[in-house]
Amino acid sequence: MLKRTMMLAAVLSLAPVEAGAAPQRETNWTHCGASRQDVRVESCSAIIESSEETQANVALALGLRGTAYLQAGDYDKAIADLSAGIRLKPADVDVLESMFVGRGFAYFVSGDNDRAIADENEALRIKPGNAAALRDLANAYSGKGDYTSAIANYTQALKVEPGLSDAANNRGYAFLKLKRYDEAIADYDTALKEKPDNPQTLYGRGLARRARGDAAGATADLQAAEKLVPDISKAFTQ
Repeated sequence: MLKRTMMLAAVLSLAPVEAGAAPQRETNWTHCGASRQDVRVESCSAIIESSEETQANVALALGLRGTAYLQAGDYDKAIADLSAGIRLKPADVDVLESMFVGRGFAYFVSGDNDRAIADENEALRIKPGNAAALRDLANAYSGKGDYTSAIANYTQALKVEPGLSDAANNRGYAFLKLKRYDEAIADYDTALKEKPDNPQTLYGRGLARRARGDAAGATADLQAAEKLVPDISKAFTQ
């Protein structure tokens, strides 16, 4: 989550502050772009409420405040800000695309997979081949139980960015749900090279190994996962 919101903020931190700008305005932009979450919200709010800013700059500030809310886990406020920023139609396509990606993720974690799919598809229309948007689109399809579409999009994402965080693990989960156990195990193996102690990955590989008749491997994985998270069987998702 932190990496995602930092990437969004980096794309959105593009507002020029012209030479000779008022010191407080310059400070607001500096803190709106990169600072503690509460300071970011306060500084971005000052920009949004200012009568001196252009529509494009207000859109940027809304995007930056939205990413601050996203990082804090306040998804309703993130959606509200990113929606307001999108309505202002920022001319910079990277900014607009990032807003759709961010709002799509917020919809996904809020359980609204249909809106998440719509937003990630819009981001991909603006900028085809964005690995993060493809992964998030796949996550939303998986959330709807459309594991075939999820696998297709995870595969595209991994072609663009082979080391994309969580994509191999999540594709492994989709393979597992489709009972494609060998492919699930292969993806889980890849994911565990990056995060050896991920309880979700260990548990998923354990289930796949058990289904393939590898009792010893399954027991080792499931016990390792349960040691990390005792109730993992209840919480197991992508």
